[in-house]
Amino acid sequence: MIEISIYKEVAEDIKRKIISGKYDPGQQLQSILSLAELYNVNKNTVQMALVNLREEELVITVRGKGNFVTDSIEKIELIKECEKRRRYEEFLRAMSKLGYNDKSIQAEIEVHLKRHG
Repeated sequence: MIEISIYKEVAEDIKRKIISGKYDPGQQLQSILSLAELYNVNKNTVQMALVNLREEELVITVRGKGNFVTDSIEKIELIKECEKRRRYEEFLRAMSKLGYNDKSIQAEIEVHLKRHG
């Protein structure tokens, strides 16, 4: 099993909220203390998560004001597209390990869409 650092889990959750639209472009995030309480982690863990998100250019820090979601809709959409591709590739690799080929994966998806679509 792959172990992920807690700060990366926090960063991934905030990232999901940004790319899913739960946080709007330009929206101010909660304070570091509030985020630490929300995720039940140390403030330093939140700070490391925010550094990670700043490196991805999803979060901007304004000294004395706080942390904000980027106002670049294009950046958010680009990261959302990359995340979609990454998850799609993970899915295909997992299905391949189970013995499915492209044709059988397609058939399974079609059956699923008919049932739930």
